[in-house]
Amino acid sequence: MTLITKSHHPYWYQLLDFWVNQKDNSGLTLPFLIGAGYGYFDQPIPGERSIDFLIREIVESRGLPYSAGIKYCGTIRAYILTLVDRDEVESPFFANSDGTPSFAVIDKAFGKKITLNWIIEFLIKEYSSTIIVSQFSKDASSPDGWGPFSASDIQQIEASIT
Repeated sequence: MTLITKSHHPYWYQLLDFWVNQKDNSGLTLPFLIGAGYGYFDQPIPGERSIDFLIREIVESRGLPYSAGIKYCGTIRAYILTLVDRDEVESPFFANSDGTPSFAVIDKAFGKKITLNWIIEFLIKEYSSTIIVSQFSKDASSPDGWGPFSASDIQQIEASIT
């Protein structure tokens, strides 16, 4: 099911804005964002390089009110993307071609001397097998901790774009 969205912002930004700024949550996992992109925003079929494409799209984003950021969430034991006020972005971060910070490494989980390629490859190793089998949502009852979108997930995705 593909929903039509009224926002001119990228799909990943719409979802993060809803989850972080409207619902006051910490953020969303990469598998969740990629699965929602495929299921609701006409994004390509999820595959091994989906994380690479998403992260590079985030880095090159322009004209958005907030920067995206990545951090480890101990509650769900996964890396999540969130939104960060541009004035609060600290090093390390990655900037778009205009020099504007667009992707921040928030909790320094990766260290200070990292490259974008290293982060992308790390995240691909961490999540590509989950994404390829369409396990987009954290699910504590699942043996590997991931499952398909729940009814609640679907309601939240739809609420974020309608």
